[in-house]
Amino acid sequence: MKRFDLFPTPIFVTKASMHNEIRKHIDDTIKPVYEKQGYNSPVCRVFSDYFDGAPTLDQKLFTDYYRQDFNNLFNNLGFDTSVSWMIRPYFWYNITGKGGWQEEHNHISGPMPIMFSAIHYVEFDKDEHKAVEFYNPHEQILRATAPTENKDKLPPYYKELATVPTFIEEGDLIIFPSYLRHAVNPQQSEKIRVSIAMNIGLYDRESLFYVNEN
Repeated sequence: MKRFDLFPTPIFVTKASMHNEIRKHIDDTIKPVYEKQGYNSPVCRVFSDYFDGAPTLDQKLFTDYYRQDFNNLFNNLGFDTSVSWMIRPYFWYNITGKGGWQEEHNHISGPMPIMFSAIHYVEFDKDEHKAVEFYNPHEQILRATAPTENKDKLPPYYKELATVPTFIEEGDLIIFPSYLRHAVNPQQSEKIRVSIAMNIGLYDRESLFYVNEN
């Protein structure tokens, strides 16, 4: 009997092409505010412009920083380069210290559809930090159809419910479908971890989803 896995979930990992420039920008403009102010998240020990009370990223500047990475992504996926596609990303940063975490979630949103989400690990010590944890898209179905609650009796197929990539290094940009649920487990290290999260939309200018760039 042969096994075939249908419809795998694509994950892309690359070095952010302008990592050094992005890190310098964060070091010069964001970290001094964090060092003076501390965390601004009400519950999860994170300093982020996702919450009130933190300086926001220049969306146009960061679009330029990541433009080559986005082009590489959509070329890899085989999008027709003769089409006048419009890329609309949105960025926010997260500075996380000991105890910092984020709940399980996805990035499906509207009114404009989000195709991919991504995390750029701007400051990341692979010996001290852990990357994002991803959840199997079939987790609920696997739990609902498992023949027993005793995990010791189940084969690996029923146990592959979540994973943390162990190969992530500083400078890596990990890109994943916006529907893929993920979380950040509580950080154990005192050393801060800095990341930039982003949502990435790609739209046909002639489609119903067209939005004027201005």
